[in-house]
Order: sequence, then C-alpha cells, then structure tokens
Amino acid sequence: MGGQEEKGEADTKVVHLSSFRFGIVSKISAAFLAVGLILAPVLILFLANLGRVRMAAVVSAFVLVFLVGVFLVVDLTTHEIFIIVVA
Repeated sequence: MGGQEEKGEADTKVVHLSSFRFGIVSKISAAFLAVGLILAPVLILFLANLGRVRMAAVVSAFVLVFLVGVFLVVDLTTHEIFIIVVA
C-alpha cells in the first residue's frame, strides 16, 4: 500500500510558471489591444469613402469600444475614463 502512494506521487508533474512572465505577456497584449483599437478607425476611414456623419459615427463607436476594452483590461478611475472620452 505504501509503495502505491509513492508511485502515484512520482507520476504527477508540477509545472512552475513565472508570474513575472505572465505580467509581461499581459502588458504586451493590453498594449497591442489598445493600439489595434486606436488604429482600426483610422484604417477604416482611410480605406472607405464615407461621408462626414458616418466618419463621426465610426470614430465615436471606436472610442466607446476602446473605453470598454481598456476598462475591462485595466482598473480605471473616473478621472482616466473622462480623459479617454475627451480624447
């Protein structure tokens, strides 16, 4: 009985992952997400031939999507939300 317990413990493998690397990966992915959300309306406006009202709607929609995306990824204060909306 004791031999089976030792054998079972020897078969399990524990993988230790670095929290520092997870922090770096999360920051890099958040940066890519932010840059993508910022550049997406620019590319849409550059490639599409839209009127002024539709251009404003595209930009407004992406500002709201950017605000929600950043709010979900990063802990924002009301001051930072105001800056994002005004920008």
